[in-house]
Order: sequence, then structure tokens, then C-alpha cells
Amino acid sequence: MIVTTANLYVTDDDLSLASIESGELGEPALSVRAVKWLWYRYHQSPALKHEVPVNNPSMPLSDILFYEFARTIVIVTPEGMGDFLRHRFWLEPISKSF
Repeated sequence: MIVTTANLYVTDDDLSLASIESGELGEPALSVRAVKWLWYRYHQSPALKHEVPVNNPSMPLSDILFYEFARTIVIVTPEGMGDFLRHRFWLEPISKSF
């Protein structure tokens, strides 16, 4: 858990559609909303990842790569701490789109 006093914002827009040259998304304008906590997913290099192998031959390659190299951590504001701690996130899958 990372606790921050920063303002946190999320979007449902596809940021991969942004222009590489200008960084602009085009029309319509980017829609963002403030949140009190969010999941942050980051990727680790092979040299830094854990040593536990994913042992499921029927799992698709994309899922294996996710479990092998992706890590998820929560970033929460002091105002969102109570809401986050009451959330039953361990019973729900973490959505790929926030």
C-alpha cells in the first residue's frame, strides 16, 4: 500500500490512442474522474521478479506473462483509507480497466 496526499485521477479512455508526436488524444477530450484510491499495476524485469513459477500448462500465454511479471499495489489517499479497508477486494477479480 502506498499512502499519498496527492490527488488521484483515473480514466476509461484508451491512452494508447494518443499521438506519439503531440501526446494528444484528439476528439473527444479525455474524460477523467477523481478517486480516493486506485490499483496501480507495474511490470518487473526478469532480473527482479520472484522465483515462483506459474505451473499451469493450460493457462494462456498472456495470463502467464501477467502472473510472472506484473505486480499490483494500491495507492490510497488518507480520505480513501476507510473505504479501501472496507472494500471486499479479495473476493473480486481486479478489473483490467479501472
